[in-house]
Amino acid sequence: TRAVTKELMDLGLHKEFDRRGGVRYHKRLWSCQHSKRSFTWQSRFFIPECTPNDEAKAIVEKKLGDMGGFDQQSWGDNDVLDYSNVRPALVSHPETKELVWCNHSNHNHKSWYEDIYDFTDPTEGTPFHTTFANNEPIPAALIETIRSVLWKNSCVVKMRTGDVMLLDNMLCAH
Repeated sequence: TRAVTKELMDLGLHKEFDRRGGVRYHKRLWSCQHSKRSFTWQSRFFIPECTPNDEAKAIVEKKLGDMGGFDQQSWGDNDVLDYSNVRPALVSHPETKELVWCNHSNHNHKSWYEDIYDFTDPTEGTPFHTTFANNEPIPAALIETIRSVLWKNSCVVKMRTGDVMLLDNMLCAH
């Protein structure tokens, strides 16, 4: 991540996020009552399927409030839950105190689901999406630059049965 951070900072990408308040992470969860998708708000928030809908929604809203940081949430047609939070693009490592590029702006971006993976139907939206914190779209070219820098600085680790790997998630960007 140090090489990634340096390269992205040299390109000035962090400034694009900073001047717009960071990265907004949009999440969309469908209701098990209206969708066959495997990841529903009932499963995410451990709501038994027999719970009446109004009660279930109140539980979810309380859990989101208790978790903190989710500044936008709404219920849509067919009980789709949309919620979001904002995080910075660069964060201070808790041990070394260095700034590191530690965000999911690239692989939580809707293009990951629309263009790269076939496992989800994006016609009803994608389970995740990122924008700048002020809700401006992140330009496709910027997302592609981030992905390119990350791949360029990636390495393969061949694991064998019995291997254990410990890593610093902030410094490895797994």
